[in-house]
Amino acid sequence: MGTIQLMNSEAQANNKKAGRAAMQFAKAHSLIPDGQCGSRKRHQAIDLALSKQLVWDLLMLQRRAAGWISNDAKSCFDRVVHWVAIVTMLRFGLIWHVGMLRGTGIRPYDSECTLGVMLSPLENHNAQEAQLVSKAKEWAKQLWPHLLHKYNVLPLFRTTILKKHEYPMALTTLNAQQWQDNMSPVLQVCLPNNNN
Repeated sequence: MGTIQLMNSEAQANNKKAGRAAMQFAKAHSLIPDGQCGSRKRHQAIDLALSKQLVWDLLMLQRRAAGWISNDAKSCFDRVVHWVAIVTMLRFGLIWHVGMLRGTGIRPYDSECTLGVMLSPLENHNAQEAQLVSKAKEWAKQLWPHLLHKYNVLPLFRTTILKKHEYPMALTTLNAQQWQDNMSPVLQVCLPNNNN
């Protein structure tokens, strides 16, 4: 996590003014992707509020219990949600040591949390660390699709609402890009499987 710096009011005002000017320039020259919501007035707030309301409406209609996770720390998303992933897997019966191995083995490196995909090569690390990360990565690849399919862990992005009969198809085709999206609010809802 980053360090929060406390500055005087003049410095904060200058930062806001510079940031506002940079955003106006980027918007005028079409440099901002459509999915970029940060630092744009009302964009993220509207998407987040609408998605949240639609999710709760859907849950009330289906009379289903759910766990709600809302994370706005997109720049360090892969590290912030490690505890969420580990606690979720432990709740569904994963062995404690496997969950901790997954967290401690992947966290020090530049990786995607949910699928354990390495984004940078292992350099200047000993053989034991490399083997640990390799095992954690393989286990994560095997565990997450099974977990998503079995327990209906449904990711929702913006206003994407899936009907009940669409769950299995969507859950079996999830990929890393759907789970780690640094441009839009990430809303995850864990829906328990009523059949088990």
